[in-house]
Amino acid sequence: MKTARLTAGLIGAVAALAALPVNSAGAATPAATTTLHAPTVAAALPAGCTANDFRVVNSPDGSYHGYIQATCSGKPKLFYISRNPQGTWALRATTIDMPIVLGLAVDNTGTYIVGKRSNHNLVLVRRNGNGSLSGVHVLDTSTSVLHPVRGVSVTASNGQYWVVWDHTGGTPLDESRTMAPALAPTAITTTPAMYAPALVAGPGAARLYACRLTGDTPNEKNTNVASLTEGTHGFIDDKDDFQGCSGGDDQGSLLGLRASYLDGHTYLVDQAQGAVDSDVSGKLAPTAVAQDAVAALLVSGGRVTAVTDNGRQPEAFVQNSDGSFPATPTSAISPAPVPVHQSQYVNRSGKLIRLLVQADSKGGPGTRLLEQLQN
Repeated sequence: MKTARLTAGLIGAVAALAALPVNSAGAATPAATTTLHAPTVAAALPAGCTANDFRVVNSPDGSYHGYIQATCSGKPKLFYISRNPQGTWALRATTIDMPIVLGLAVDNTGTYIVGKRSNHNLVLVRRNGNGSLSGVHVLDTSTSVLHPVRGVSVTASNGQYWVVWDHTGGTPLDESRTMAPALAPTAITTTPAMYAPALVAGPGAARLYACRLTGDTPNEKNTNVASLTEGTHGFIDDKDDFQGCSGGDDQGSLLGLRASYLDGHTYLVDQAQGAVDSDVSGKLAPTAVAQDAVAALLVSGGRVTAVTDNGRQPEAFVQNSDGSFPATPTSAISPAPVPVHQSQYVNRSGKLIRLLVQADSKGGPGTRLLEQLQN
């Protein structure tokens, strides 16, 4: 995987600057610290299970829903996890056959999980609000070794979904949707050679952003984003000469775009470059947060906080009043107090929450999902 790097008198000032710790980009680490409480156990897996992967997404009612993909006694097992608005977590086993999870969405009817079954088919399953499971929706039966399914994005509203996925090798995107216009699994052939789809569920129609290959091979630089509005079946070139997409990865990397619609604007986190892009200025463009970005979150006062983490020092970039981001971190985030196998940042009531799977003594996946709340 591709990992980017972050960001009295004259004599006294120079001495003070020299004393500041520096991050991997050579910039001074901010003196302010965003402190997180000691971790508490959000979910503990049953004996014999280890947590390989997890993710949660928030619901408008203040709850969080997601999954833990685990290995239990040598076999894959998918668990459903949730956090209610009062902060209580729940862990429930499922019968979903999905060793690899690639997409997650939530609406007022349930939690949509997209991933690969044991037979490599791409499928969607919804865990309904009453705990039952929907039928398995088979999206892609391709088991091609040369061009397997790589990146997936899914959005849902009022029981209807829209899923878009890509393949390695620079092939057209594919989609399946029950949102109008309803479409069975089909290729989006209007603009070929797209990758890293990211669906954004703003007010009104959902939108699709994706990176378009500009050269003949997947590893050439990509310079544009295309958008697709719900209700129209065709790409609309936004002509912004957007530079945020990373070069295509033909080796099957799961890195791609993550999209959020926050306070009236779209934010994209390019996981391969670790950069945040937004349309605050009127068109989608890179922001000053260009290294090791892992999340863009809405916080109190209508400000968005971008979180960066180079594996050594997580930092927060709080949005300026004009919507731009500062070039240097607003604060450092207190490091995790335990070895981390995987982490995710979310927010609640304007405060950061760090979720993490604790690593075992050998650095491998552990057995617990921990939660840290901002002081």
